[in-house]
Amino acid sequence: MASTGMRTETLAALAVPLAALMFAGNVIAARIGGAFMPPNAMALGRWLFFVLVMLPFVGPSLWRHRADLVREWRHLLWLGGLGMAICATFPYIAGHTTTAANIGLIYTASPALIILFSGVLLGERMNPAQGLGVVLALAGVLVIILKGSLATLTMLTFVPGDLWVLASSPAWAAYCLLLLKWPSALPGQARITAIAAAAVLLMLPFSIAEAVFDRPTPLNWATLGLCLYLAIVPSAGAYLLHGWATSVLGASRTAMNGYMIPVFAVFLGWALLDEQLHLYHLAGAVMVLGGTWLANRRSPR
Repeated sequence: MASTGMRTETLAALAVPLAALMFAGNVIAARIGGAFMPPNAMALGRWLFFVLVMLPFVGPSLWRHRADLVREWRHLLWLGGLGMAICATFPYIAGHTTTAANIGLIYTASPALIILFSGVLLGERMNPAQGLGVVLALAGVLVIILKGSLATLTMLTFVPGDLWVLASSPAWAAYCLLLLKWPSALPGQARITAIAAAAVLLMLPFSIAEAVFDRPTPLNWATLGLCLYLAIVPSAGAYLLHGWATSVLGASRTAMNGYMIPVFAVFLGWALLDEQLHLYHLAGAVMVLGGTWLANRRSPR
C-alpha cells in the first residue's frame, strides 16, 4: 500500500511540469492569436470549446449529479470566475500593452501567494528542503527575467497591462486554494467541466460587448483552430493534470508550476517563434527545475 502511495506521488510530481508546459503553450498561442482574435472572444472560445469537448465524456456524470450542481452553483461560479474567466481573459488583454518580462515577474507572485495562504487556510506545511526549492525556483525565474544582471531592474517600466496581470495573479491563487477548500460531490472531470461552463456564462456578456463596441471575431479556420487548441492543450490537458496533482500533492507543492511556466515559455518562444535563447535562460531553467524537484520531494511521514 505504501509503494502505491509513493508511485502516485511520483506520477503527480511528474504531472506538475507537464501541466506547466501546457500552460506555457497558452502564452505562445495568445501571442500568435492576438493578432486576429480579440481577448474576450479568445477566452470565451477557449472554455466554450473545452465544455463541448468534455461533454460527451462527462455529460452522463453531470446528469447523475444534477442535484449536486444545484447545491454547489455558487462555488462553481466563483471558481469559474477566478480560475478561468479572469485568468484567461486578463493575460490576453495584458499582452497588448505589457512585456513578457513584466508578465513573468508579476506572475511569479501566484505560487508565493498559494504557498503562503495554503498554510493559513489549509494547514499545509513545507519541510526545509521544500522551502529551499521554492526559493531556488524563484531565483531561477528572476535570473531569466533580469537577463542575468541586476542592472535590468533599472530598465523595467510598468504600463496598464501590468495591472491586468497583477489582478490575475491572486485570482489564480484563490482558485487553487478554493478548489481544495470547497469539497465537491462531483467527480474531478465533471467538476472542471461545470466550472468551465460557469465561466462561459460569466464571460458571454463581456464578449458580446467586445464584439459590438470594439471588433467582432472573424469566423474562419484560424479562429476555430486556435479555440480548439486552447480547449485541448492549456485547458483540458493542463487544468485536469493540475487538478489531479493538487489533490495528491496539495496546493503549495503544485503551485511550483507557476515558476516553470515562464521557463517553458522562453524555450517554446525560441523553438516556435525564433526568439533568442541566452545562457541566462539555461541557468535559470536549471535553477527552476532543480527547485521544483526539491519542493516536490515526498515529505517524511
